[in-house]
Amino acid sequence: MGVAVKKNYDATVDTKRRVTIRSARTKFYHVTEYEDGTIKMEPRVLVSPDMLEQIDAAVKRHKAGHKGTKLDWSKLPEV
Repeated sequence: MGVAVKKNYDATVDTKRRVTIRSARTKFYHVTEYEDGTIKMEPRVLVSPDMLEQIDAAVKRHKAGHKGTKLDWSKLPEV
């Protein structure tokens, strides 16, 4: 079973070759254009520079041997 179509509308390219997405839920999209003219757009969420700094710091701590305590999986609910 495929994904249900939420919206279906025609759009036209403006003078600067842009298309407007109506009621877009995200600001950034990854666009894939195929040889047959099909265009696929996937929403993207960009990572902030602060988040990247936190990831870098965590990797440095991990490489230095500061790995924290093990997670006790028995305390988590069954999924």
